[in-house]
Amino acid sequence: MIAGGAAARPFVTYHNDLNMKLFMRIAPELYPKQLVVGGLDRVYEIGKQFRNEGIDLTHNPEFTTCELYMAYADYNDLMTMHDRGNVEWDGQGNYRRVQTRLLDKLVGHFLEETCVNPAFIINHPEIMSPLAKWHRSKPGLTERLELFINKHEVCNAYTELNDPVVQRQRFAGQLKDRQSGDDEAMALDETFCTALEYGLPPTGGWGLGVDRLCMLLTDSQNIKEVLLFPAMKPQDDQPPAKPTTAGA
Repeated sequence: MIAGGAAARPFVTYHNDLNMKLFMRIAPELYPKQLVVGGLDRVYEIGKQFRNEGIDLTHNPEFTTCELYMAYADYNDLMTMHDRGNVEWDGQGNYRRVQTRLLDKLVGHFLEETCVNPAFIINHPEIMSPLAKWHRSKPGLTERLELFINKHEVCNAYTELNDPVVQRQRFAGQLKDRQSGDDEAMALDETFCTALEYGLPPTGGWGLGVDRLCMLLTDSQNIKEVLLFPAMKPQDDQPPAKPTTAGA
């Protein structure tokens, strides 16, 4: 009923029997975290997401993600998990960490181009990360990481915000952005905020773009190369074919 869990424009649909507007989901995030509140300390989901946004070499309106949530973990644990896997993969050391206070487009222009080998861009500003927990020692920043490999974002993860008061404040800020014309700003999810009031333990959350991972493993430069039925523009209108006459 609410397209939450990411800053993205949803596809809007309508349920006839319920007589209400619904959305195709843009992210699963808010639901697994409610399961952690309910006592499932390790949760993951692999599933489809849908975002009504532009199409380019790394974006398709329908895509697949894997998300996991670990109670009693934080973003340092998630980075360590990657580092450990990297040693097993190629014997190399820890991934490079890159901190920045720059906004998203500046990061894309100046930093992502330097992330050929695996690297974490970490500690994003709070304004860019409404679901991430504030940084424990750096005011104004969050404990968030993005993993880039070969200049493409592969993973997004953070220490989960588990304070219901601060979460409501973050949602309120997003609502102001939405009212100002930002149709990718997050909507208030009161059910999720109520779940946080029952108590979300310290939790690390991690999300991976499965299609992006397939691009990396197959050395593909276009996401269409790893999708069976990618979104494509229709061919230019062609004149209808003339019907054939039987016996002609």
